[in-house]
Amino acid sequence: MNRLSLQDISWVEAKRLRDESGGVVLVPFAAIEGHGHHCPLGTDSWMAQAVTQRAAEKANVPFAPLIAAGVSPQHLEGRPGTLTVREHIFIEYLRDVCRSLISNGWTKLVLVNGHEGNIPAVWNVLRRIKYETGALAIGLDIGVLMKTAVDDRIENPPEE
Repeated sequence: MNRLSLQDISWVEAKRLRDESGGVVLVPFAAIEGHGHHCPLGTDSWMAQAVTQRAAEKANVPFAPLIAAGVSPQHLEGRPGTLTVREHIFIEYLRDVCRSLISNGWTKLVLVNGHEGNIPAVWNVLRRIKYETGALAIGLDIGVLMKTAVDDRIENPPEE
């Protein structure tokens, strides 16, 4: 049980967290897919879940349950266990999750993506949420953040 996880708390506690967080909620999603011969299929999902949970704890904001399956058709061939969703279905599913949160008073959604193949769908959802609801929805891509962090360490002097 996690006191910030929407799946672990009552709606009364969720309402309190919504009000205390100023309407901020994190929404993690990623993929279940083959990454090579050694990595578990859930690698992307585990990273998205862990990053989301740590960020939620640091900011004291709630987070939605992980959406594990993403857009991964390129991993179907020869990688048993891969789960993929058609992009238009993923867009509508993620959009409906966001709209559910918005209808319950969350006004600032942070979509935490752990899979590069989801990026085009996420941009679509972010635009639609903004224009359809007026809520603030931003996307956070773990891969982009990791690349930026690595590039900064490589390109900048150690004292920076």
